[in-house]
Parts: sequence; structure tokens; C-alpha cells
Amino acid sequence: MLGGREMGKSSLLMGLHAAGVTVVSDDLIVLEEGRVYSGPRCLDLRQGAAERFGTGRSLGRVGRRDRWRVDLPPAPPDLPLAGWVVLGWSSDVVIELVGTSQRLGALATNRAVTARGEVPRDLLDAVAHPVLLFSRSRDWAKMSEGIERLLEALADR
Repeated sequence: MLGGREMGKSSLLMGLHAAGVTVVSDDLIVLEEGRVYSGPRCLDLRQGAAERFGTGRSLGRVGRRDRWRVDLPPAPPDLPLAGWVVLGWSSDVVIELVGTSQRLGALATNRAVTARGEVPRDLLDAVAHPVLLFSRSRDWAKMSEGIERLLEALADR
């Protein structure tokens, strides 16, 4: 999942977790030679998401906001990278395959560690994987529909 601040990454991951999907990591992934390494076994939610899902223990203020932590079950230590989902907001669920020429920009924008000069090899390797743009409503009542449609689109890949 790729997206800037307040794009609902952790909330969507919580929705996927609630739907039985294994969550590999929240906030950061480590990618090496086509493998994604599992991160800490927790999700940190904002208050609205914690209330919506009825879960999470308050951590108080961490950084700029209050957070509620949800523990996750164990996950495999690493998995093959299958692709990327770039998040957006829309009144309806929209899922589109990002063209090859736009993939590099979508991935480079969300890179936490960047190199100067040439494009790093791992980023070029990552571009070879499909990138879906997943736009959905901010309305909590529509979250289940969005997750269902996203899972269908991912299953078709």
C-alpha cells in the first residue's frame, strides 16, 4: 500500500486484517531482491479507526497524534513482492492498472530512503510489478465494499 499522510493506509490494512488477510507491515516495508520482509506485528490507528473497528489500546500521543495499537498475529518472515496498491480518495470505488510509464513516479514518490543520482536497481525491479490505483470513499460504511472489490482485483492478477 502506497500513499501519503492521511490516505487511510493503516485503516485499510486494519480492514484487510479484519477480513482475514495477513498484514505484512504497517508504515514501512523492507524490499530486497524481490522479497518483502515482515515488519513489527502491529498496526497503529488514529482514534476514528480504532473506534470504528472497536479495537486497539491507547498509546497516548506519539509524534503528532494520539495512536491506538492493534497487535497482529505472526506472519511469514518474508514473501515475494506481488505488486503495489497506490491509494486515493473518490466518491466511488475505482481500481485502475497504472501504466508502465507512470509506475516509476508512483513508486519513487513513496520511497522513504532515496538515493541521489541514478535510479536504484531495486526501484527499477519494483517497477516490473503491477501497480493498481485504488480510490475509495472516506465513508466508513463503504469500506467493506472497497475491500471486497480490491481483493477481487488482486485475485485477478
